[in-house]
Amino acid sequence: MRDLMLPLDDRGFAYGDGLFETVLVRDGQALLWEAHLARLAEGCARLGLPPPPRWRLDPLPLVCAGGL
Repeated sequence: MRDLMLPLDDRGFAYGDGLFETVLVRDGQALLWEAHLARLAEGCARLGLPPPPRWRLDPLPLVCAGGL
């Protein structure tokens, strides 16, 4: 953990900025997933935050891990 570094201009650390989306999962499917991604991108833009990489937003591992 000593090697972990956080940029001094990280808004989440400095100001507590953050953004989340709640996603309904039914029968193992994240419903309206593309709409969630669009809102997440818009929210990030409004807050001046970089959007997370698309591969980090894949709901399948979360759905499988949660047994939903």
